[in-house]
Parts: sequence; structure tokens; C-alpha cells
Amino acid sequence: SLGVVQNGMSGYGLSAAWYIITMGLAFVILSFVAPKFRAATVKTVPEYFRRRYGKESGLVTAIIMLLPLIGLTAGQFIGYKVSVIIVAVVVTIYSIMGGLWSVTLTDFVQVFLIILGMLAAVPFALGYAGGWNAVVSNVPKETMNIFAKYDLFGIISLVIMYVGTFSVGQEAVSRFYAAKNETAAKQGAWLAALI
Repeated sequence: SLGVVQNGMSGYGLSAAWYIITMGLAFVILSFVAPKFRAATVKTVPEYFRRRYGKESGLVTAIIMLLPLIGLTAGQFIGYKVSVIIVAVVVTIYSIMGGLWSVTLTDFVQVFLIILGMLAAVPFALGYAGGWNAVVSNVPKETMNIFAKYDLFGIISLVIMYVGTFSVGQEAVSRFYAAKNETAAKQGAWLAALI
């Protein structure tokens, strides 16, 4: 959410929305793969590679997935030391106590709060800016063009990136693995695309 706002403010304007739109398109594409993820009966991406290709492949996959997480975590610690520690402790506790069901419930609550928060923020932001007409009259005309910074190739590239990311990323794939059945996995992908 913050990255899209940052890109929007740094010259992309409405075309920054392609980050979110293509994410939805990626989930539509993944909805056709979601039942296969569910049928794999694994809980992590490295576990899938270990079962399918052997112990070494699982280890290599785990290392490859761990390296970016170290950088991401370090960046979060640098920016938000106290809050990241508190969140990490709370998330660890409820994940250990409730397993994937607790993660599913908190995902639901978090998405609900994010959407509610964004819906509540828009009227305040528009009011603070003097209304929609004031916004339109005070920003360059090209920022209101959704295709200002992206051509078809750029949009396709984002879709490919998100499909590739979500099909191996633990944060998305674990939801498919934890689905009640293959139909629920597919429906979850469609719901994620819509949201």
C-alpha cells in the first residue's frame, strides 16, 4: 500500500495502480494452479521441492528464500525497531498457539481493517485536499492517466513478476496449502484477486 502511494506521488500518478491491478490478475491466474498447490499436501515451498526433487533441492530452495527475508527483516528492524519486535512476538505466539487457523483468522481481520482504513482515509484525504475538483486542478494532467508510465509490455511484466512471486512465496502459497479443499483454494485466490 505504501509503495503504491510513494510511486503515485513520485510521478506515476494513477498509473501506480497497476501494481495492485496486476496483483489481482496474478491471483486470477493462480486460481487455476491453487488446487494443485492444495493437492501437494505440503506446508512450505522448500518442503515441496524436497519431496519432489530430493533433500538437496529443498535445502537450496530454503536458502534462496531465506536470503531476501534477511534483508527485508533487517530493513524493517532499522525502520521500526520496537514495533517490529512487538509484532514479531505477537505473531509468533498466535501462530504457535493456533497454527494455520489462527493465521487465517488474523489475515481476515487484517485485510478487513486495511480495507476499512483505506475507505475511511479517502474522504478525510479528499476533505483535507479541498475535494476531488481541487485535487484534479492541482495535479499535472498526466498524473490522472492510468497508462502514463506503463505500456502493455510493462503491465504484462508486472503480471509475470507477481505470478512468479506468489507461486513460490510462502506468504501466499501457504494459504493455498492450508485451504480446506481444492475448491476453497481456488475460491480464495479469486477472493484475493477481487480484494
